[in-house]
Amino acid sequence: MTAERTVKSIGGLMAARQGRIDRLTTEVANRQSTCSRYREQIDAIDRLRADAAKKADRSLPALAVNCAGYQHSMATLALEHRRLLALQEADLQAARRRLTELVLQRERWQKALELRRGALVRQQNVREQKRQDEMASQSWLRSRH
Repeated sequence: MTAERTVKSIGGLMAARQGRIDRLTTEVANRQSTCSRYREQIDAIDRLRADAAKKADRSLPALAVNCAGYQHSMATLALEHRRLLALQEADLQAARRRLTELVLQRERWQKALELRRGALVRQQNVREQKRQDEMASQSWLRSRH
């Protein structure tokens, strides 16, 4: 494979990798947003549950049972949200690790690409210098005859 094709291939791989990085960055942002919403919902549920406990009228048995049922439902809902939040946070950590790996890999490829581009430029400069030297030699030889 020629140096030009190598540089072009690495550039194409880097473009594809950048697309994956962009998609994963969006995924991480979405997961962070989802985790934030879960935390806000859990806080709201906990506040509703605490308010219900404060306002409970224990003098009426039916109302007390109803309030206890409501508090139990809210506690169950909060528990489910906490479980889902834990899953989202685990997925978020995994996505962040993948993103870090991809970014580090892209940086390694960027360095390799820069080295290859530098080598290609040096090769082209050497070829151009040889061509100019050859032209100068021919011109000098013609001027002698």
